[in-house]
Amino acid sequence: MDESSDELLKKKKIFIGKKANYYIRRWEKPNSWNWAAFFLAFFWMLYRKMYLYASIFIGIIFVESILSEIFFTVILEMPEAPDYYSKAVQFTYASLSGIFGNQLYKIHTEKKISMIDNEDQLIEEGGTTLVAPILALAALLILIAINAFFLLNFSPETFLEDNSRILR
Repeated sequence: MDESSDELLKKKKIFIGKKANYYIRRWEKPNSWNWAAFFLAFFWMLYRKMYLYASIFIGIIFVESILSEIFFTVILEMPEAPDYYSKAVQFTYASLSGIFGNQLYKIHTEKKISMIDNEDQLIEEGGTTLVAPILALAALLILIAINAFFLLNFSPETFLEDNSRILR
């Protein structure tokens, strides 16, 4: 049973919420730029309730970080990845998110709409949330604080100084 294009458009507007006209206009083009996805890709995905894509995005970053660490420190025997490499990778992630963010959101929207039958569920499953990005930001800040604590208190130099007589 095919839905009319008017019915599908109505469902998209309900699912997306107040920015529906913006996204529907953007989806008419094969690729359109999304500044929010460029600057805040992971948080934008969480804000738009694209949890699977946000998880995949973080997974890709995690795997790439491990592989680049192995490549630069083990294979090339460098102390760390060069700064220009890290900046290029970050810019690439941001650019790809900015270029493909709207289309990714279109795919997400259409998939969710195809699985939902009633308007209340469209409203609940769609729209935006501030809870997920705020929780992710809080988790990130906690991880940064823990990392800073350990770097300041348990750096290799501090460890060697504090335990020099034990190591002799």
